Amino acid sequence: MKKMKTSKAFAGFALAAAGVALICIDIYNRIHSIEVNRITACGLIGILCLLVGGILVISSRNEKQSGREAGARWGPQIHIPQSGYVEAVIIGITRNLRMEGAQEAYYIICKYTDAVSGAELTFTSDMLYEYPGREVIGKKVRVFIDPSEPEHYHIDLNSMKS
Repeated sequence: MKKMKTSKAFAGFALAAAGVALICIDIYNRIHSIEVNRITACGLIGILCLLVGGILVISSRNEKQSGREAGARWGPQIHIPQSGYVEAVIIGITRNLRMEGAQEAYYIICKYTDAVSGAELTFTSDMLYEYPGREVIGKKVRVFIDPSEPEHYHIDLNSMKS
């Protein structure tokens, strides 16, 4: 389904670009022609292509937004338990690139594999100002996920267990 939306948007952009090109050709022909006031077939087709292309792009965008409003998830489907959280395994620690005068910060990266769909999700913690140590790798943490918007989540580092 997502592939269809992408190709619809691409077709819209291509038609709009073709329409602009045809309008430019029409303008060029008008500049170098004696009959300036006459609309040519090239200009009409260009305007039509531009309009249809714009409609395709806008409708593709509206379909994507209405899917988000209905709770559709762009990405892997996961089953979120009634508890509202899943247990993810810590797979690594990363740090930000230190900016001059800024404090160094670390992030914990966790991975969760959904038992129902087999989808794998990666989560990144909020900033940590102290290095948590390599011993946290392999431990489990709770990740609270908003069921209506799975991209909104919180990693509970206090729930860390082996």
